[in-house]
Amino acid sequence: MGVRTWAAPIAMVCLLALAGCASGPTDLGPTLTAPTAADELAFRLDVTPSSPQPPDAGFRMPELSVYGDGLVVRSAPDIASTVTRAWPVTTQQRLSPAGIDRLLNAARDAGLAAPTDFGTPNVMDAPATIFTVPGRVTTVVLVDDGAASLDSSQRAPYERLQTFTDRLADLDAWLGDDLTAAEPYSYTQVAVSARAADSRAMQSVKPWPLDDLAYAGVPHGSGRCVIVAGDQLDAIEDVATDAAASTRWLSADARFHLTFRPLLPDEAGCNAIDAT
Repeated sequence: MGVRTWAAPIAMVCLLALAGCASGPTDLGPTLTAPTAADELAFRLDVTPSSPQPPDAGFRMPELSVYGDGLVVRSAPDIASTVTRAWPVTTQQRLSPAGIDRLLNAARDAGLAAPTDFGTPNVMDAPATIFTVPGRVTTVVLVDDGAASLDSSQRAPYERLQTFTDRLADLDAWLGDDLTAAEPYSYTQVAVSARAADSRAMQSVKPWPLDDLAYAGVPHGSGRCVIVAGDQLDAIEDVATDAAASTRWLSADARFHLTFRPLLPDEAGCNAIDAT
């Protein structure tokens, strides 16, 4: 009888101890359900430049965008060039429905589906990483050894998020057969940010082939934003794809600094792009 009398309390103590020592989060939030439309965002990863931010910071392509139809668009490093080119390198892939579920389940496990205290490392002017999932946007400063300066309750969530971000950096290896091979992004419209440039600067200069940049498009931040498509897109691709990011563009005897950016499926025009 003695054995039977003490077995249940001992088992209960063991279960409580295991529950108390669990390393995972206690409330992951709701299951993340992906949209199905081609222009609806299922997941996005973006990293802002560290301070001070350049004037065209908002015109950068996000690191990774995944859409309801499985389209994956990534900003890729231009390893073939020794200079930073004006025309961004972007790739597209297709992610299977099962792959989208894997991605969103991993995002939920990382704490992105519910309010989570990831803390902020004691690092000056560090870039911010922005995660977008259905129904929630989370901004976190992710740096190497960032957890060391956090409170004890923040370290485990922070490290889980870092692990998830590391998996995103090697998306092909992680998702395997659920993800097709990368190919150039097939876009139909490009946004151009135009800001007045110092006429005395020594950068190389190219003629702008379209309308006067001083009046083209719409006001956007400290300059203007122009959407180009069709024959106009062909015209600027012919002259811009081999230009350096530092190139200045001559339009109606004035010089401009231009930033080029293909539009993504969830972006309807200049208003969808951050003006900072």
